[in-house]
Amino acid sequence: MCHSSLDRSNLSNAQTGGLSKDLGMVGNQFNLVLAYYFIPFCIFGPPVGMLAKQVSAKYAVPCKMIGFGTASLATSFDTNFGQLVACRIIIAIFEAGFLTTCLLSVHLVYSQRDCIENRDILRLSRDILCLWRVDLLRDEHPKRLVSPGRGKDVGEARILAEAEGLSNTFSWSEAFLKFRSPHPYIRILIAITYSTLLTSSSFLAIVVPRLDFSTIKTNLYTVAPSLVAAVFLLAASCFSDHFCERGIHMAVSLLISIIGYTLLITVDLKNVGLTYFAIFMATVGAYPMSPTNNAWIESNITNLNTRAFTNALLMTIANTAGLISSNIMISSEALHYVTSCRINLGAAALCLITSVAYSLWMRWENRSRNRIQGLAEQESPQTRGVHGTKDPRFRFYP
Repeated sequence: MCHSSLDRSNLSNAQTGGLSKDLGMVGNQFNLVLAYYFIPFCIFGPPVGMLAKQVSAKYAVPCKMIGFGTASLATSFDTNFGQLVACRIIIAIFEAGFLTTCLLSVHLVYSQRDCIENRDILRLSRDILCLWRVDLLRDEHPKRLVSPGRGKDVGEARILAEAEGLSNTFSWSEAFLKFRSPHPYIRILIAITYSTLLTSSSFLAIVVPRLDFSTIKTNLYTVAPSLVAAVFLLAASCFSDHFCERGIHMAVSLLISIIGYTLLITVDLKNVGLTYFAIFMATVGAYPMSPTNNAWIESNITNLNTRAFTNALLMTIANTAGLISSNIMISSEALHYVTSCRINLGAAALCLITSVAYSLWMRWENRSRNRIQGLAEQESPQTRGVHGTKDPRFRFYP
């Protein structure tokens, strides 16, 4: 996970260190390098996600790591624009669906209530390279470890408690089942808007030169926002799991990003302190969005085939936002990048409105079903073996 993050964020750091000059890149060729990465990354995402479900993550993940690790090592020997593009395309092919595979594995083991915290441990391993943690299978008592021999039984029990069944046979009809409702299209809008922020946060190192420091100091100054964002990510995940709530927690993160990008647009370049604070805010607000949204998606899908396909497809669609963020950092606007900041600000505002509205609708729908079935609001109906969100026993995770 460390490497899968580094291969995206390191280009912006390399750019501040003279990448374009060393490889003889001119004009918008740096933007093209960023864009060419996301094209195969998006195309290969869904099929790789479905394939990983069939062959198991224990085979898919090592193969991917060997592939994009080798291609990343080869990048250090590039001498021109064409070689860099070739390496980036190979990296994208191997990395496509990597996060989907890891998160699907987490979701098959942990409960809906625990899944986001454990997803964020994976995310933290990307954002703090020195952080290592071994996630052990747990049973219904969070503090009691499960022996390796019982791991499979616990995983199956988790699935049976929150999904339709244990079948590992892929079905296209089941995979597309969810797309007959409006839910996937709402999630697509949320995914594209928050991913514009998230992918842009990988390029904030290009904005840091506004502080007018040396190259080494500039790159060091990109570390602190990521560290603070990683801590905020873990805190947000703990609160989200504790309250079993996603939408409002996403809204809080988005509000922080809105403040950050508003400051980046309006603050004078000479105000170094406030500019650096704005970079902190923009980064901190973006980090929790991906794991929280992914947990939100899968918590509200009971069919395993639909869950695997929908998550892979939505993550692929979300990654297309990289094509947006990689082309709005206009070189002629260097240091200020006002177009990028404005687009990110608009994306954050739209995502905030959509997330809050969607979460409020889920709460209203849950109360309506409780009222019809004569249940108190705090009561949880039986969810074992429910068949989709239209099943009267199903309750949304808002």
